[in-house]
Amino acid sequence: MSLAPPKKNLEIIEHIQRWVDRIVIGENLCPFARPSIDRGQFEIKVSEATNIEEAYRDALTHIEYFCEPSNVHLDSLLLVFSTTLHEFEVYLDCLSACEYALETLELEGIIQLASFHPDYLFDGTDVTDHAHWTNRAPFPAIHLLRESSVSEALNSVTHPDKIPQRNIEHLRKLSPTELKHLFDDL
Repeated sequence: MSLAPPKKNLEIIEHIQRWVDRIVIGENLCPFARPSIDRGQFEIKVSEATNIEEAYRDALTHIEYFCEPSNVHLDSLLLVFSTTLHEFEVYLDCLSACEYALETLELEGIIQLASFHPDYLFDGTDVTDHAHWTNRAPFPAIHLLRESSVSEALNSVTHPDKIPQRNIEHLRKLSPTELKHLFDDL
């Protein structure tokens, strides 16, 4: 028997789903997100970890969950950290440990990670650059993606290698007011 997530987690999932709908899909930052969601191949999970060690263990648990044969139908899983990893550098440390775990577990080429954080900053880029918003989310999150699904989806997209730059250019064209309005209640 599976238990329903706590009310707080449901609120976080709804909040993240609004971000996915408005930003990721609404601004077309990921052209293959909608089909995955529409097919029920996307899940949002909430970690209640309170420190980096617990967050890392939760990430490993969700990587294991994602790899279970019964979950092979999932294209992606977004693990949201509701109570930790709020400092961007600490988040990056956890992300790096997760990437190392994928390498150690020989999951490179099977699972890839995408990173999202409220304070996301690309290294070497001015802090006011709108490019950062391509990887900003309401909460710290690690997105597990099944590489085979990503490859399949990319086959149907013209110039998939240009998606990141197109997203950056799109957000850079927005005025600060437009950007604030877009993310305002998120």
